This record gives sequence, structure tokens and C-alpha cells, in this order.
Amino acid sequence: MKKLWFYIFIATALFGLSLISGIIGWLNQSVLLGVVYFLTSQYLSKPKFDTRVQYLVKSIVLLPFPLMILGMAIFYGQELKHIYPLPPIIILSVIFSEILTYLKLSSLTQRKFYAGYFAVLLFLGYIFYPNYLAYINSSNPYVDKEFPNQIFVDVKGEPINLRDNKIKVIEMWHTNCGACFRKFPAFDEFKKNIKIIPT
Repeated sequence: MKKLWFYIFIATALFGLSLISGIIGWLNQSVLLGVVYFLTSQYLSKPKFDTRVQYLVKSIVLLPFPLMILGMAIFYGQELKHIYPLPPIIILSVIFSEILTYLKLSSLTQRKFYAGYFAVLLFLGYIFYPNYLAYINSSNPYVDKEFPNQIFVDVKGEPINLRDNKIKVIEMWHTNCGACFRKFPAFDEFKKNIKIIPT
């Protein structure tokens, strides 16, 4: 019974960490969760139960968050396409852990396996993921299309008329978006190079 509560605690802590890890940005979150799920899977692979019970415990501990993200991606569809790579990265980390456990490698070969796994994880998190985000954000831009009927206000709180046939530059960002913050200097430079006509 003590063991059961311990694994429920691990499952809850892992799920909670997975949820709040979004505050560090999508790229960092994918790498962090890849490492955490890999190490958790390694810990759960130590012989404590017979094989069937061990896989049941692993499923209960490791699957809730990736399944929740997959469910959200299916339910919301295109609105959440920026999170599509997250579950595969987590599941791939668990698969790498299972392969490592199954192969029972020597310590030197095991270290090489770890290095290879971390190289793959860093590639997915810091090279593949940003390119994927850049692709989905620019593959279907709203060019020569009517802007959705949204209500915006300026810094004075006055409504902005989007239907007055004037060109408007609207900068949108989120406090949880590291890439948005990195673009601020470029946007400031852009503002300096255009003539702003007061409304």
C-alpha cells in the first residue's frame, strides 16, 4: 500500500511539473520534459514488480500528460497545432528509456547511448521545434484577406477602426512567449523606420 501511494505521488508530481513547465517556453519545455520523462522511466525500470505490473505502473505514471495533450490537440485541432510535437517528444524519450533498459548495455556503451539520446532531444527541442513553429506560423498568412472582425484599443483606450482603409501594424504577443520577447528589438527598429501618423 505504501508503494502505491508513492507511485501516485510520482504520477501527480510529474503531471504537475508537466503542466507548469510551459512557463519556460515551448522549446525549453520540450527538452525539460524529454529529460524528466526519460529519467522517470529509467527509475521505474528498476526491478520492483513483475513485468506486467511494472508496465501498468509506468503507464499510470507516464501517460496522463501526453494523453491529455494529444486529446487537446485532437479536440481543438488547428488551434493547438503548436503543441503537436510535444507528446511525440515525450513518448520518444520513454521509448529511448525502454530500449536502454532492454539492451542492458555496458557502462561505456550506456554513456554513448545517453549522449546520442540527449543529442536527438536537443535537436528536436532547439532545431526541429522552432522550425516547425516558424513553418506553421507563416505557411498560411492572412495576405489579401479580410481581417477577422476583432475589436482593438490603442494605448489611450480608444477603439481602433480596422475598416477605414488605412494600413495598420498590430503587434501581438503573449507573456509566455520567449520568441515574442526576442522580437521586440526588431519591432522597435521597424517602428523607427516607418512614419507613424497619429490617429
